[in-house]
Amino acid sequence: MKEVKGGSTYYRAGSDHRPAPQTAERFHMEFIRRFRKWILIAGLISIVLGYVFLSQNSISLAPALLVLGYCILIPVALI
Repeated sequence: MKEVKGGSTYYRAGSDHRPAPQTAERFHMEFIRRFRKWILIAGLISIVLGYVFLSQNSISLAPALLVLGYCILIPVALI
């Protein structure tokens, strides 16, 4: 049972069901959780490729791949 007052939703004391808010942040978190394994794999591939290009003296692509893997993909996968 719910009462609506002034555009806001109020729940009565005996109510045991409250719907979860569907915000953009919640949607993004569900997306990340669904593809966590693939994001982690992409991060590991990015790191390995970064070291491969680093061994071939790449001074632009290697650091970009390493930063992408270590600073973006791996932390996102661990959220």
